[in-house]
Amino acid sequence: MEVALESLGHPERRYKVLHVAGTNGKGSICAMLEACLAPERRTGMYTSPHLIEPTERIRTCGVDIAPAALDAAIEHVVGTLGIDFGFTYFELMTLSALTSFAESNVEVAILETGMGGRLDATNACSPWVSAISRIDLDHVAELGATREAIAAEKAGIFKSGRPAVTAKQEPGVLQVLQRIASDRSCRLRAEERDFSIRDGTFRGEHVRIGGLALPLVGAHQWSNLSVALATLEAALGSDFARSAAEIPSRLMQTRWPGRLEVIQRERDIVLDGAHNEAGIASLVAALDDAFKGREVHAVFGALSDKPVEAMVAALAPRCARFILSPVDSDRAMDPESMLAIALRHRADAEVVVPLQSALREAIRGCPREGLVLVAGSLYLVGKARGELV
Repeated sequence: MEVALESLGHPERRYKVLHVAGTNGKGSICAMLEACLAPERRTGMYTSPHLIEPTERIRTCGVDIAPAALDAAIEHVVGTLGIDFGFTYFELMTLSALTSFAESNVEVAILETGMGGRLDATNACSPWVSAISRIDLDHVAELGATREAIAAEKAGIFKSGRPAVTAKQEPGVLQVLQRIASDRSCRLRAEERDFSIRDGTFRGEHVRIGGLALPLVGAHQWSNLSVALATLEAALGSDFARSAAEIPSRLMQTRWPGRLEVIQRERDIVLDGAHNEAGIASLVAALDDAFKGREVHAVFGALSDKPVEAMVAALAPRCARFILSPVDSDRAMDPESMLAIALRHRADAEVVVPLQSALREAIRGCPREGLVLVAGSLYLVGKARGELV
């Protein structure tokens, strides 16, 4: 990536970068940062994966890149570096995003890591501020089997002398983050220690912002919002204080599809990309809070490298009906294996294929006051969203 960016004339140096890593919530933080910055600054945002179209990964001023513009960016990268450069898909998309942002004259680019941080393609950039969302177990084969090991990989985005922000973490995780930050002369601001949100009021080091409401569903989003605002305070300083009064209204423009997103049809349909234990725990908490008392008919699918047993054990008992449908991926767990797991947690789990039939069956059997839930994988949510929106 560093060689590629040098050959491309370092497009990533033509704007400031806010770099976000973490296990769950990093995309939500990016979306909130974009909403807060967009009215005053030209923003770029790069996230992954996409739900339906690759153009969703690259946004400028809140608008997805046009297919022709994405094609042009890819052609520029490949034409400059050569098809034999050896890109992965993610590397090519990252280079295309960074090039597109430079061509669009963005002032601030918000970059979400794909996996980890230390070796992630996005880490070839030098950030204005680095931010870490909640760290939990995910991608353990690649990142490590403990939260502390994963934290060391995520903290790889910290750069010498640049400020960093982290969500509230377990003590051992925070200790790792703090050690790496200190080694790199980074000032690390930590949630609950240096900033917090209480009763709708953000309390930063120098700024207080009241009247806050969550722009996304789920109580877990308070931590993500807190990290986003602390990141802006670290980046903008006094400029953030001057715009603080506008933040509550700006936040309500946050758009982050497929994360506890409610699609209103003949039944309410909730799409949530929860795909690990921590994500499912947040989803169940939201069902018991934001959707309290509503009968849930779930369509579930997962990848084979995820902790499917734990995910099903947490979610299935909360649902009145549990329908399994395969994810459209070569990493998908096959329906019969999912069914064997699900039957250990509820006797009436069933497989319905394809996904269109599973959605129809869930909607048909769900009472009007209930809700249909699609969860377990962003790939599944993306395909369902394509059928529904």
